[in-house]
Amino acid sequence: MKRRILAVLAILSVSSAMFAIDFETVFRDLDDPVEVVFVMDTTGSMGGAIAGVRDNVIGFASALADSGYGYRFGATTFGDGTNTWDFDTIAPGFNMTPDVAIFQAQVTATGATGGADTPETQIDGIYDAATFYDWTPGTLHVMIMFTNSGFHYPGDGSGYSDVTSGDLITLLIARGFLVYTSYGPCYATPGYPDPDSAYDLIADTTGGCSFVPLDARAVMDWHDIFEHVQGDIMQYYSLSTRITGLAGYDLDEIELGLLPEMTTFGPRTIDLSGPEYAGVDEIYIAWTMHLTGTPMTESPYTITLRTTTDEFSDSGVLNYKTSMGIRDGVATPEDLTISAYPNPFNSSCTINYSIKDDADVRIDVVDVSGRIVSTIEDRALTAGEYAATWEPKDISSGTYLIRMKSGGASRSTKVLYVK
Repeated sequence: MKRRILAVLAILSVSSAMFAIDFETVFRDLDDPVEVVFVMDTTGSMGGAIAGVRDNVIGFASALADSGYGYRFGATTFGDGTNTWDFDTIAPGFNMTPDVAIFQAQVTATGATGGADTPETQIDGIYDAATFYDWTPGTLHVMIMFTNSGFHYPGDGSGYSDVTSGDLITLLIARGFLVYTSYGPCYATPGYPDPDSAYDLIADTTGGCSFVPLDARAVMDWHDIFEHVQGDIMQYYSLSTRITGLAGYDLDEIELGLLPEMTTFGPRTIDLSGPEYAGVDEIYIAWTMHLTGTPMTESPYTITLRTTTDEFSDSGVLNYKTSMGIRDGVATPEDLTISAYPNPFNSSCTINYSIKDDADVRIDVVDVSGRIVSTIEDRALTAGEYAATWEPKDISSGTYLIRMKSGGASRSTKVLYVK
């Protein structure tokens, strides 16, 4: 797995105050690591969704590694209460793992039981995942939450929840999380929080999205979700700063300035006047961003921290790679198509694929553990449409991923082989 050292940008702090304010600012470029935490409903009806994570997570990790990304995985489970997994019980705090096989084994050992009442602690689960884990500054912070029920909230009489959806969204925006949600049809009680709206808002305000509704009869397609998340990872930047030496100051707000070609998810100016920032010695703030304009060779930025009495700034210049979708002459996922039929099949299937421009193309058949069982294509092709036949030999029945890659872009389709 490829790991990269993240450079700390130059610091410029200006203040006439007696306290030593220090900015440590890190920029996440498109080929820097990513950290992914699953927030999983483990009540009785969720067995199929949990199995989907188990069966597809190694393929997801392999796709990340093939694209040049380092990664770590973690999980927080919930029902009436939460449980955050710690993959290193010796090190302080809660720790993710860079070993996808270990993570998959933990998912395999996770059962789905209980949940007699409808609401669960989804909001608390996301909050715990955001605050308990040792998230690395300068990595892209991704969470994927799935459930088929509404959520507990403070004051609902259950005693299970400590966090409101508003508190959660404030935290996610301030720390630059990219959150995806999938949920089933939820009953909205008049006068109480609407789960559908809350789950959508959590995703939309962080730059993620909500996937097709999940329920016990229609489990989401994890391959499609992972492909979508991987595509976003290849498009999103982040800028984070840890500010220390704040004891004695009453904080007001922090603002990300300049970078006109960047669209941030959530506000560029973040309110710091709430009680969670009262009396702190340090804060960590991050912005998740997408490049929407014409990139400059050197893009200046400024971060301005305002207190009730003073103003401090951190300025620097960003040099970054542009995303796949806007680089001339480089394949994007939209340039590739692939499909297979019949599906399911029992002796052979036809694979149809196309490329928009002349390019080197590789098509592999991958099992659920991420192992390549067959290579269909591996050569330079001219733009056009193609077809190939796959006849499995000496492999077991099951689900397989047919993955097409060209440069840094990929497309895939899933097939079921039945002997």
